[in-house]
Amino acid sequence: MIELSTDTIINTLEKNLPPIFTRNQLPKLTGGFLNIGTLANLGNEGPPYKRTKRHALYEKTTFLEWLRKYLV
Repeated sequence: MIELSTDTIINTLEKNLPPIFTRNQLPKLTGGFLNIGTLANLGNEGPPYKRTKRHALYEKTTFLEWLRKYLV
């Protein structure tokens, strides 16, 4: 089994995530390790997001700051 460090995960996502993305895009963008339901269930404990009529939008920088804490 390969052990990935938090830094490796964050650095890879930093290079590959678009500046803004939706919750629905996250499973594909993260290789499936975060799913839509998990983030929805986290609510205010999850990454900061902006709600539109149909989508939760995430900004890359604040999402990665949250993810770093979540992975620890």
